Amino acid sequence: MRTRLALLTTLALAALLVLPLAAHAAPRGGAGQGPGQTQAGDVLNNPRALGRALKLTEQQVATLRTLLADLKETTEPIREEGKALREALRAEIEAATPNACEVGTAALAVHDNHEEIEVARQAFDTAFTAILTPEQRTKYEALKELLRPRREGEED
Repeated sequence: MRTRLALLTTLALAALLVLPLAAHAAPRGGAGQGPGQTQAGDVLNNPRALGRALKLTEQQVATLRTLLADLKETTEPIREEGKALREALRAEIEAATPNACEVGTAALAVHDNHEEIEVARQAFDTAFTAILTPEQRTKYEALKELLRPRREGEED
């Protein structure tokens, strides 16, 4: 019971920190995003916004920028490969007579590509979390939880 109360308190505090950032970052009017506008979840990928939310030191912000650059360098080729894999899957599905084995193989390749990106993101997250103070780590985890997309049927 106590841990649940502590978690709810932490999430509430994170919400108070994130909501102003999310409101500032949210697109204004219309479905599209204009130049310089970001989605609320982009706070996690924006060193300046994340630095303010977690009260990072200059050294921590510099490390965060390096980690994000490394993540981009690692994932960019994987994402490009993913585009080709998704096109191949689409071609297999839309073939005049789709071969179930070929479709399955293509679908597994797309899935494996997503997994590679997730491994890189987890490595980034582990490295970034390691530079945080315990208080910053608590805020960061609450922030991630708050901005994490919920899947259908998932409990809060």
